[in-house]
Amino acid sequence: MSIDYPDEKIAMTTLPLRPSFDDVPVGADELSQCLFSAEQQWFLSSIPDPLPEFQPNHYRIDSTSVDHGRGTGMGMFATCDMEIGDFVFAENPLVFVLDSLDPDQDKHERLLGACVSRMDEPTREAFFELHNGRQELGEIMGRIKSNEFPIVVQEDEESEPFPAMSLKIARINHNCNPNVIYHFDKPSFSIRVHAIRPISSGEQLFRSYCNHHLPRSERHLGLKPYGFTCTCPACSDPEWDDDLSKLEDGLYQPTTQFEIENPDIDTIISESMQWIKTIEEVGLQSHRAYYGHLLTVGIMAQTFGLKETGRACLNMAQKIYFANVGSDLADLIEESAREAGNIKMDIITT
Repeated sequence: MSIDYPDEKIAMTTLPLRPSFDDVPVGADELSQCLFSAEQQWFLSSIPDPLPEFQPNHYRIDSTSVDHGRGTGMGMFATCDMEIGDFVFAENPLVFVLDSLDPDQDKHERLLGACVSRMDEPTREAFFELHNGRQELGEIMGRIKSNEFPIVVQEDEESEPFPAMSLKIARINHNCNPNVIYHFDKPSFSIRVHAIRPISSGEQLFRSYCNHHLPRSERHLGLKPYGFTCTCPACSDPEWDDDLSKLEDGLYQPTTQFEIENPDIDTIISESMQWIKTIEEVGLQSHRAYYGHLLTVGIMAQTFGLKETGRACLNMAQKIYFANVGSDLADLIEESAREAGNIKMDIITT
């Protein structure tokens, strides 16, 4: 399919562009309203596949009394116990903006209003029930800005993320120590949500609206566009930033030691295993240091003969990697293994 739009025009479309796939009807909650400029029309060539069949969704949406700065309202809760890497749900974005569009706020609001008008009535009503923490931007743009999240549709280093929002993910509240994470799956044009640390049945699900590896002041700056100041346990604990700093220092320690001539492998593995244990005890598996130490132990342990320890760490690292990016860690691990000693890694893929 090829459509040429004048460079100065803004185009609008509803994905998917065809009514069904192999006689499978498309539901209203699978439709994405997209705004884009002529420079971004390339994405129309990627007409999405239907959402794949997964196990039943493991969540419910209900009212919450937890206030982390946005006030009380609705939240998403687990309906079963989940482990790291477990699938929670998949959802197509409801609104997806592939360009900065017009700097004129009123014009931008009208364009977004046209998107909303294309939704069916139940979806429109659900959209207007969402929190609007940026009322100065308007009824529509304010809701989108209060609930948007970035997704990358082109896989190259120069690609900028584009803002999107969806009804279910909008019900996942913010926490600077999240228990779920998402990635964008381009073939199905969907967002996949997975557990990033163990979750108990009935526990509220949280994602991070900012880079949660940063100090509190920088996290709050990243949250400013959402119109609230976070008061989650991580932001209320005066020692949290010190703990994050220690995790960052510990993350690079094995790499530094490994660069030394004749490194003490046993010490590197032992220290990383201690970090893994500490992170699990305090529930900080969402931090990148957890994945980093799992990968360090996994590769080194298998390379130097500790097969069971290495396999367990690599399999956990694989779950985290897939939850973050939606692809397999095996190729990366095997490449690292070859560099370390030409030893084949024993990996279970997702």
